[in-house]
Amino acid sequence: MLPEYLNDRSVAVTLELHRQGIIYPGGKMCDIDKSRPRQSPDQMMNNVTISKDLDVKGLNCPLPILRAKKALTDMESGQVLRIVATDPGAVKDFAAFCKQTGNPLLSSEETASAFTFLIAKR
Repeated sequence: MLPEYLNDRSVAVTLELHRQGIIYPGGKMCDIDKSRPRQSPDQMMNNVTISKDLDVKGLNCPLPILRAKKALTDMESGQVLRIVATDPGAVKDFAAFCKQTGNPLLSSEETASAFTFLIAKR
C-alpha cells in the first residue's frame, strides 16, 4: 500500500522511472545511462501504454466499478486499463476502488462529456 502523501502523478512517474530502468522497485537508483534524455512528468504520462479500454458510458454505480474489476482480473501486472464513464460518482468511486485494491490510479480526467481514468494493474 502506498503512503497517503503520494499522489496519482507521483505513482505514475515512479512506474515510468521503473519502466525506463532508472529506479528499482524499492526506489533505489539504478546506474543511469547519461546518453538517454530524461523526461518531464507530463512527458512520462503521455508515454503510458494503454493495454485495454473499457467503455462504461451510460452505466451507474456500481456497474463501472464491477466491470473495471473484471477487466483488471484478465490483465497482467503493470498493464494499464483506460476507463471512460459518464457517471459523475465514478470520480470518487474509482479513487476509493484504487485505494482499496492497491491498483494505482494513474490519471483521472474530466471532459465535457465523460470522465477518463487510467488504472495500472498491481
